[in-house]
Amino acid sequence: MAVFTPMWIIALGGILDGMICKSQHFTRVFSWALALGFMTLIVLKVDYGIYTLSWRLVFGPLIALLSISTGALVYIMHGHQIGYFRLTESQFTAGMLYSAGSLTAVILTIIFLVEDLARPSTFEMMVVMEALAPLTFALFSLGAYAVTRDELERLLQFGGQAAVHPMKLRLENAGWTSVESKGVTLIPMFGEVRYEPLDPHMRNKLIELCACCACYPYEEEEVSTYVGASARNGGASPRRLT
Repeated sequence: MAVFTPMWIIALGGILDGMICKSQHFTRVFSWALALGFMTLIVLKVDYGIYTLSWRLVFGPLIALLSISTGALVYIMHGHQIGYFRLTESQFTAGMLYSAGSLTAVILTIIFLVEDLARPSTFEMMVVMEALAPLTFALFSLGAYAVTRDELERLLQFGGQAAVHPMKLRLENAGWTSVESKGVTLIPMFGEVRYEPLDPHMRNKLIELCACCACYPYEEEEVSTYVGASARNGGASPRRLT
């Protein structure tokens, strides 16, 4: 239990931060809860000798956490490939390192479950397990270092001021309404990430190749029913973000 002392503080702080800051996404708070649940189960299993808990049950929250992190990485990296996220070179490198670290973590977890955390049956398996653990930690550490260095350079260059992006306007029946288009968002382990909604024509081409592209925001042209809208806009129809 004492070994997890730093992680107890971080996990509890993340959950409290999510409960206080209502603007945070539910997935982030749920991930901290999974980490806290995994640590609690492993302490009950090892320190308090509750042997009725199977290792598969103990590692259940960890597997769910790895699945969420892997899905988030796939969403970010694929979004960068199709042009929604605009990752910097350091952020893209960190994403590749995080992906490799998630893969090694999944492999190591599967080996643990197969071996039932007993002594490895062969010397080769023991070598693999001993190598994957520090390799996973090193990959995540290198990715975090790349992002930290990028954020430090941005801080020294711009003084920590957030980039300002003008918002587009949409003409509705009630009048002009501001619509958020491109901007900057904060993603854990990536820092400030620029994004820009997909062009509707480009989105249609991408959906023909991959249906999962529909989950990314895009700008869609719409014909306003407001009287005189076409005349005021020179015949051009406004856009809205969906």
